[in-house]
Amino acid sequence: MKNKLFLLLLILLAYTTNSISQSTYTPLTNEEIKVLIPSETRIVSSLAGSWQRIDDNGNTSRIILPYSERDISSITYQKDIKISKNLLNSHSFQIYFLGVESHVEIYINGQFIGKFLGGGTPFYVTIPTKMVAGENNLLKLVITEAETQAKLIKENTLFAKKTYLGMIREAFLIATPKVWISDLKYSTLGNNSSTKIKIKSKISASGLDLTNHKTDDSAGIGNLGKVSINVQAFLFNKITKSLVGESSLKSYTIENERTILDESNIDLISPQLWSPENPNLYELKIKVTKGDTKLDEFGTDLGVRNFKILNIDGKNKLLLNDQAFEIKGVSYIEHYGSGNQTLSTKRMEDDVKSLKTLGANLVRVKFGSPHPYFVHLCNRYGLFVIIELPLYDVPAKVLGSDEVQVLMTNLGERYISAYENFPSVLAWGIISGSDEMAVQTLKYNNKITSFFKNSSSKLLYKIVNFGSQDFDFKNIDLIGIQNNEKLHSFDEVKSEISRLTLLTKNKPVFLSFGVTIQPQNNNGYADRLSVEYQAHYIRNILLLAKERDLIGSIYNCFNDYELNSPLLLANNENPYLASNGLLNINRQERLSYKTLQTLFNNEKEPLLNAGSYSEKTPIVYIVVGVLIVILMGGMFNRFRRFREYFTRSLLRPYNFYADIRDQRIISSSQTFALGLSISLTMGLFFSSILFYYRTSEISNYWLRLLFPSVNIQEILFSLVWRPEALLISLAMIFFLLQFLVAAIIRVFSIFVRLRISYRDTLTITVWSGVPFLLILPVAMLIMKLLAISEIFTSILLFASLMIIIWGILRMLKATSVVFDKPVARVNVIGFLFLLATLGIPLAYYQIKYSFLDYGEFIFKVLMKI
Repeated sequence: MKNKLFLLLLILLAYTTNSISQSTYTPLTNEEIKVLIPSETRIVSSLAGSWQRIDDNGNTSRIILPYSERDISSITYQKDIKISKNLLNSHSFQIYFLGVESHVEIYINGQFIGKFLGGGTPFYVTIPTKMVAGENNLLKLVITEAETQAKLIKENTLFAKKTYLGMIREAFLIATPKVWISDLKYSTLGNNSSTKIKIKSKISASGLDLTNHKTDDSAGIGNLGKVSINVQAFLFNKITKSLVGESSLKSYTIENERTILDESNIDLISPQLWSPENPNLYELKIKVTKGDTKLDEFGTDLGVRNFKILNIDGKNKLLLNDQAFEIKGVSYIEHYGSGNQTLSTKRMEDDVKSLKTLGANLVRVKFGSPHPYFVHLCNRYGLFVIIELPLYDVPAKVLGSDEVQVLMTNLGERYISAYENFPSVLAWGIISGSDEMAVQTLKYNNKITSFFKNSSSKLLYKIVNFGSQDFDFKNIDLIGIQNNEKLHSFDEVKSEISRLTLLTKNKPVFLSFGVTIQPQNNNGYADRLSVEYQAHYIRNILLLAKERDLIGSIYNCFNDYELNSPLLLANNENPYLASNGLLNINRQERLSYKTLQTLFNNEKEPLLNAGSYSEKTPIVYIVVGVLIVILMGGMFNRFRRFREYFTRSLLRPYNFYADIRDQRIISSSQTFALGLSISLTMGLFFSSILFYYRTSEISNYWLRLLFPSVNIQEILFSLVWRPEALLISLAMIFFLLQFLVAAIIRVFSIFVRLRISYRDTLTITVWSGVPFLLILPVAMLIMKLLAISEIFTSILLFASLMIIIWGILRMLKATSVVFDKPVARVNVIGFLFLLATLGIPLAYYQIKYSFLDYGEFIFKVLMKI
């Protein structure tokens, strides 16, 4: 009995724990829903709550949506939705998704409605009237991850946000009148004293009566599925609710399953202007009526503000409402604690309040579109928002693919549909980091900028990397230049800013910058990974931006967030943490927040501790180097035969390998000691380089490209920060590699019918590597050399490559001597085998990860500095 009660308690506890973990999201209130769907004629039901979850294996469970699913490629949700009988004949139905990742197939009562791009963007889906079965309906969502190239561009940038799947934001079932306002857009023209508001609204009809008999016009339905309607626009002061303007009344006849366009104007005299300091708002409402009956009503916030780019003293400046505007920006990534990308409205409002306290006047939304409620908050509190297409460090060949270009155009359409009306939305970003003058990039820039210019009144910007040699400015209003932590010397940063601003040909330029830290590191700003250095870096970079007369700067970023892949740079306890935020992942402030706050608001800066940190060569490198010297020196002095073998293998290799062929015995212990010394030397050399560049973004990029598995990355990045473990691990790999190569040579001997022992092939392999010992003196001093000048990296890597090629040629020559085959034939077979060994995985990497394209991009663009 006790056992049964205990088991029941465990089950209850597990269910309760699961419910708690799934119930942290608080659905939008009715007031918040009306902010997103401002209509008195529409009936809105939230779809947040319990759904049936079905995984790829058919396993079912209950889940509370919205929710950010992790590490899956597809998921299915089902929910029974009830529709009041009173609404079935009088309304049409839509689903409004605030954000789904990534593609979603929608079924109602088992009938397929369609497959839609989610992409984290808000969008509406109309439910065909004939598919609604009655009061009880089954809604099914099949959500799958992005397609190949789309997935690649989301995940391959260094600081890519974790990719979640599912219904990450709330969704709503909306009952609309059968004649409803399906779209509303406006634009403002004029000056600060008089503004003309140009309004475009689309009116749609669905489910009208198609019978031949006449119906009562008072019911809103005419003959043969036609209805006569009136459309009028009204403008209200958001605070006082007073009417400040209205358009003329227009009449139309609309048919079933048709949409008409209404265009109207409202003149506004002496408008109250919107700005971050005074976010004055109006409410624009469109009403559709038939006689005295209101069929539908829909509205949007409206702000009157004007931006100009004027040449002042030879430089283009950004003016807001005829006043110079300085960007005080911060990047924002939608992520918080264990909720991941699913944020509550309270969390968003607290973030906006914190941004205003900081003194920011602009938010750059990265890695996707913002929650519509977040942008509404920016309207209300006074924060500009810039929203960008999710293209970060994308190679030209990937950018030129049809899949990527179609995806970006579709996302652009969604952005305009969802955010064009928001006065807080300042600009669209088209790309961040690219091979600027590549043919594919130029074609993409021309296509996407033309699309935005023809469809939107917002500004356009792009962000280019430090080191860029030229830019494509066509249709671009603002240029962002970003450091990406490539330059740490403030003098170098200053020089690069000056060079790039000259290339921009007087375009308004802002600076984008950030720095990754170790959150628990308080060594003082002498340590580039410390909390103090983050504050010190922000202070100095902002001063440089002002000194170079830029239009402002944007810090990356407001908050820590979860990464899609491990990060090498910081050696954090959680390798998937992007620790470059002013606040941590749970919104606790860092010293950098206070520092930036004082700089944005011209207040007294906090004092920063410099500390006394200095980079030192790990003692293990010196110790191991000395031990190798002692081992090899001891063997030279003690064993005459070893000294002879060593000299002959290096200077007269043919005679040496002939001895192996003729079965002249070479000591196995000496061969073993030599192989161990070679392995330790190579381990010392490469581990020194990796350790020196452990905080380099470029090395992080290369390692991620070479080892795309996140599990391997986790292990490797952990080893890089532990020089002893890294040295031993690499030495073991090189040591085992010698045995593997010996086994391959032994297998080839079977095909030529040569009787040779594995011991002899191992001897060939090990003694072919004698030149590798020449690297030892450099390996012991490499960190000192790199500290003098990083140009030694290229020299040393080139030298090591030459020695490796030398070693391979020696091995092939040894094989030809032992096998008694022509050198040329052995070389051809050896290089063909090597080509196949490298070519097969390389082809796989190219197909799956665009390895060559990203490698070329890293080399041509990211390594320019």
